[in-house]
Amino acid sequence: MMLVHPYITEEIVFNENIINILVIENQPFFAEIISDIYNQTLRLPGRVVLSDDNIPIEIHKHMKLLTQIVPFDINERTLTSKFYSALKNIAVDEEHYYNTQEMIAKIKQYIFNLYDSFDYDLTIEDDIDISNLLKLFGLKFNEECLSISEKIIEHMLAVTEFEGEKIFVFVNLKSYIPEAELEALYKTAIHHKLKLLLIESTDRALLKHEKKLVIDNDLCEI
Repeated sequence: MMLVHPYITEEIVFNENIINILVIENQPFFAEIISDIYNQTLRLPGRVVLSDDNIPIEIHKHMKLLTQIVPFDINERTLTSKFYSALKNIAVDEEHYYNTQEMIAKIKQYIFNLYDSFDYDLTIEDDIDISNLLKLFGLKFNEECLSISEKIIEHMLAVTEFEGEKIFVFVNLKSYIPEAELEALYKTAIHHKLKLLLIESTDRALLKHEKKLVIDNDLCEI
């Protein structure tokens, strides 16, 4: 995959074992690039072009923009929704269908026993959505005692499993994570073949696995 912009000469190529760093010191252009990617994740037009084998592909399907690092929430609503959907599919597959129906029948019987205490004619839905039942238990990804970088890794792995392969675009990630921890994050990301792009407003020391492009305040590429 490759990322290009009409005002940036160099192409950003997503190769294995490489973490791409785009430093934009010019503040208006920094904001423009972030806004462009964000708008395209909402299916709006933009100048940034993502391609695969020189064929443009939709950014909203293949990129995930992460602008809020602190606090970092693994349990993003769209992700947990897809997680529940996957659990529902398992609950009604051939292996689990009978147990699922048996459990629902027991829950219904329990509710019938409860409202027998009232002298009212009550009804209950016959078709129970297993997703809603799962949500009652507040099932979510455990993020207790995890560092920011560990939360990010867990989030990226979950997104990849439940939403498909994406390029993860982080804004000013280096402002929040120490170098040693960042290198450990890179190592894990590369091991799992995750594609990362860090867009930074400040140039910092080049770390192992990084490939960096700097656009200075005069919009010159370094």
